[in-house]
Amino acid sequence: MKTSLLLFFTVCGFTYGTAIAQNADLDFKQQLNNNPPGAVFIERIPPVSETVSDQKADRVLSPCTADTMCAQLTTFSGNVRGYYFIAPVAFSICGLFIPTDASTDPQSIEVLRFDSIPPPAYPAITNKFVSLFYVANDTSTSMIPCSIPVQAGDTIGVYGARGTGSVCSYGTPQFNGSIFGNPVILNRTGMQFPLYNQQMHDVWSEDANDISRVIMYIDASLSVNEIPFNDLVSVFPNPFSSSVTLQAENLLKNATLTVYNSVGQQVKQIINISGQEIKLQRGDLPAGLYFIRLVQGNKVIAADKLVITEE
Repeated sequence: MKTSLLLFFTVCGFTYGTAIAQNADLDFKQQLNNNPPGAVFIERIPPVSETVSDQKADRVLSPCTADTMCAQLTTFSGNVRGYYFIAPVAFSICGLFIPTDASTDPQSIEVLRFDSIPPPAYPAITNKFVSLFYVANDTSTSMIPCSIPVQAGDTIGVYGARGTGSVCSYGTPQFNGSIFGNPVILNRTGMQFPLYNQQMHDVWSEDANDISRVIMYIDASLSVNEIPFNDLVSVFPNPFSSSVTLQAENLLKNATLTVYNSVGQQVKQIINISGQEIKLQRGDLPAGLYFIRLVQGNKVIAADKLVITEE
């Protein structure tokens, strides 16, 4: 049974294209040709220099495995590229890695969850998404650990590139991959800006063109048969402001409830849970989107989203 995906993407660019070419890559090249040496490029989001390397140890899930992926077909530099897919099952991304075929410069990676539908076809753009993970200028040449819960039906975008030149390794368009043996198609997506000094915005898709290669590692300890809280555990109220109750259908014994924030960091955990009711206090958690996972033994009993509102 396959337990992972390899994904592809690129980062580069400083641009506003006025002419519509055949695709985003051609638009970027046209923009460079239209600007003389020394031209000033406008960045729409302030530079981001903070990395999350010091938080890696808190986010590693094991075992963390990756599947094979198609070989590099060509390269591209100038703007960030990546891929999006619709999750066929619930799973957890436990690591991300930009292959070193095209460059060994520092990695910059971001993972998005789109609100409801995939990003629109270029040149249309969208900003209707939530960032689940972002790291800039990570100097490692190996997998970057993370813990990003994904629910069945989520539309996920994975983006990244190496170095300030945003070097991308391009692979097969509409790559046919799998998650826990379930087929999934990786479609090309990106933005016309670099990722090493800013986060994703103005995102588009180009399904027929090359995806940019970024390997996604999957937590192989999680079962394909994860069941939403709606089936085995009731959650009320949700959204909530001060506390939430989880009511299990069956008796729990030595279970563990873990809460992750929107970027996959563990923010709260309750261990040695026995009985059928769990009371989760908000504590000092800020308002926003969270993910909860209930585990008993080696089995994930349930996983879902929680929304905390202002008191």
